[in-house]
Amino acid sequence: MKNTDESLVLEKLNRILDSESVAHDPVELALRAAAAAPQECARSGDGGIVRMMRDRVYLTQRQLAELAGLPHSKIARIEAGQDVRLSTLRRYFAGCGCELLLLPRSSMNARELFERKMQLEREGLIQNRRRYSRR
Repeated sequence: MKNTDESLVLEKLNRILDSESVAHDPVELALRAAAAAPQECARSGDGGIVRMMRDRVYLTQRQLAELAGLPHSKIARIEAGQDVRLSTLRRYFAGCGCELLLLPRSSMNARELFERKMQLEREGLIQNRRRYSRR
């Protein structure tokens, strides 16, 4: 049963990736968009890209704090690269006039990611378990 499921998934992925419908596959589009992002985004560090965004819209930390409804200290902590909640980042970017979009970044496409998962299962590094049984 397991090999049949893997074959079916691979067949579906191959159909999607080898056809025109790849333009409508949100996972593959997200992977491609993230791969196309400038390397400066990845190298800028945890707080670097948010600081670049604030600088781009010519706001001070205090102005952004007022627009985002956040304390100034929270803006400073975000830009220093401290961990923050996703909802706080959404407010930060909303204050800049943007919507936050998270993209998975990988050097692999969706097919290669699935094949990697199958390989990890074969090597016993992860277990193939269903959380819910099929009916």
